[in-house]
Amino acid sequence: MYAVPGEKLPEVWKRLNEYGSLYVPASVNGPVGGGEVVFKEWEKGTAVCLDYINTVLPASSLFLPCPASELYLNYRNSGYSPPLGETAGGGEENKKRFVFGVRPCDVKALQLLDPVFEGEAEGNYYLELRKNTTVISLVCKKMGSECFCGSWQINPCKAPGADLEAVFMEEKLYLRVLSEKGEMLVSCLMDLLQVVEYPRLELVEAPGDLRTGVISEKLESKFEDPVWEKWHIRCTNCRRCTAVCPTCYCFSLGSGGVGEKGLYDCCRDTGQEEYLTGEEVLKDSQVAAKERLRNRYLHKLCYHPLAYGKPACTGCGRCFRQCPVKPDMERSVQFFGYDFEV
Repeated sequence: MYAVPGEKLPEVWKRLNEYGSLYVPASVNGPVGGGEVVFKEWEKGTAVCLDYINTVLPASSLFLPCPASELYLNYRNSGYSPPLGETAGGGEENKKRFVFGVRPCDVKALQLLDPVFEGEAEGNYYLELRKNTTVISLVCKKMGSECFCGSWQINPCKAPGADLEAVFMEEKLYLRVLSEKGEMLVSCLMDLLQVVEYPRLELVEAPGDLRTGVISEKLESKFEDPVWEKWHIRCTNCRRCTAVCPTCYCFSLGSGGVGEKGLYDCCRDTGQEEYLTGEEVLKDSQVAAKERLRNRYLHKLCYHPLAYGKPACTGCGRCFRQCPVKPDMERSVQFFGYDFEV
């Protein structure tokens, strides 16, 4: 195990940036607002944030071939342009990258997305980025009031699936190597590192248990339940939940200058019925809104587990933070009448 003294961290960022592109959590002031933390490409003078609950946009947005933040940023009327939405096939996927500050819930999200894109044709944009990116997780020392990662059996103090696990304590950044890529990164920094014992972290309280083994069956049985009528009326269809969700990956392809460019898309869009059927769909807007909302929850908690074995939620709490009416995934399941009985 290793540690970097706090005063040597600027040299670490500088060196990693020399080896490839480095993305770090940084506080953004201005239109995005009030010191929110986002992933930014590091450059000299960037103040790396080490104490935050989570980034506004998930780490997965750095891997998808579309501007996943497009809708969210337009909604906020922001002028901030994050490092997203490169043209698929434009070469970005072949560059070496380092992403520092990925929370355990976002590491889990990447693990959930991997099988979705595996088995695709050679040159897969997502998988090429994954292969060429070293993920450095910054584990949590405290929980946000909206976080419910414990509901999905995610330990916020550990990040299996990352290449390096890090925690900042006592003015040192402690590092634990978890993969060959992590070992290679550490070997490039040995002159800056101290060999130490990795600190023992007490489990941060991560309340909640949705008993994921039975949740799919419980919700699927409610496909025609009148509860959806009641629930969708609260939804404003702003789609911010999908824009910030770490496991939402839908996009469409359109003209983007050089080749085809990924365009943000989601199941909450009003045009999805036409897109999926290839025909113009004339449907009462309230009925369509109910069906789109239902599809979002059933995809996350029923269809994704059937296809890939795990629910597509990590309890990061972003949906609750961004939703104007506050129906996050955990509270929604409770609202639907899931009684927590096996």
